[in-house]
Order: sequence, then C-alpha cells, then structure tokens
Amino acid sequence: MESKTSNKIHIVTAFSRVHLFSTLIEMLRPFNIEWNLIVSSEIKEKVYKINTNNNWVNIINYTPPDNWDKCYSKFNYFIKNENIVEDDYYIILNDDDALESNVIDEIRKMKDEIVVLSMKRGDNSLAKFLKTLKLRVLYYIKRNYNLNIPLEMFPHSTSTLYASPDNMKIGHIGPEQIIYKGKIFKTLQFKNTSCADGMMAENIFKNYKKITYRPDLFVLFNYYEPGRWKIC
Repeated sequence: MESKTSNKIHIVTAFSRVHLFSTLIEMLRPFNIEWNLIVSSEIKEKVYKINTNNNWVNIINYTPPDNWDKCYSKFNYFIKNENIVEDDYYIILNDDDALESNVIDEIRKMKDEIVVLSMKRGDNSLAKFLKTLKLRVLYYIKRNYNLNIPLEMFPHSTSTLYASPDNMKIGHIGPEQIIYKGKIFKTLQFKNTSCADGMMAENIFKNYKKITYRPDLFVLFNYYEPGRWKIC
C-alpha cells in the first residue's frame, strides 16, 4: 500500500481586521494548521485579549515602517525572523480571505515544492455593479484632475483567477494562490509595491521549473468583504 504524506501547514496573515478574528478562527479551526498573525503594536493587545485557548495561533508583533506596503513588509519580517521549517507548507492568507473546505486536506497529500491554486473572487452582481461604478469614478477623477490615485484604491474584479502558467504575472494572481515548501518560502523577499504578488509570481515562474498547478482547488478572495459574496 502506498504511504500517505502528511504535511504540517502554516498560514501566514498580515492581520489588521480585529473584528474578523473570531470569524477567521472558526473558519480555520477544523483544518489543524498553525496560524501566524503579524500584528502592529496598536492592535496587539486587542488580539491577545480575544485569543484565548488557541495554542495553534501564533501572534507576532511587528509594525511596518511608514514608507513600506504594510502587508508585504509584514510578510518579509516573518520570513526573515521566524523559524521556517523546510519541509512544511506555507500559505499566505489575507485577513478577509477564506479557503474552500477541501484545500487543506489536498495540500496534506502533496509533495511538490511549489503549488499554485485558483482563486474565486466573488459572485454578487450588485458588488460587480458597485465596483464598476467606483472604478469609473476613480478613472474620471484621475483623468480630469490629474491626481495620483494609489493602485490599491481601484476595485478588484469578481472574475476567477485560475491556476495556470499563463497567469503567473502581475494582475493575474494573488499571493494567496502560491503555496511553498519552507525551503522555498524562506528565500522569498517581497518588493515594496502593491504589485509585489505578481512580481513574485513572475520571479517564481522564471526561476523554478517544477511548479504544480491545481485549477480545481480554490482560495476565496475577500470572502468576508460585505457585498462581494452572496453570503455577506
């Protein structure tokens, strides 16, 4: 009989949405993973206070410098300062994302060093309308008033991003979609830009030939964002 692999899985989150802590705890609890939250100093006491009897939750205090992208600075801090286990799996998950129920069990069976998942980004037609309206308003302001509007203010589409070599590029992938063995994860360093996820994907695609694509497994992007999903 073929032996089954059982991989320890670490989820890494740049955490700021304190109001979603309990929701995320209940979503992640059944998966038997280690959840690493990188929190800034202004919310750490709030998180410590509500994190009771969860020994699988690791709270890391780090406040990014003002001139750095908050999420990617936190990920870099974790990679540089925490003990990364080479044969364990590491998943980046934003603090309003979710995972479909079969994802973790499937990862536990894997042996691949890099795995790319798909990402659903919503299904609410009202959300699509509101995002389109916001996008048009932002472009109008930018064009007519010559204002430098940060990229992160532009709304994300609700289309699905599928795991594919063709999507390993800026604008076609999120950091949640790439899962790494620790031996790879500990070598990463994200750039100081909102496009750091796509830049990392391009770098991974260029430098690693053995990448496994699983278009059948899904991360749920901004799952707890009001209006994006039918459940919210």
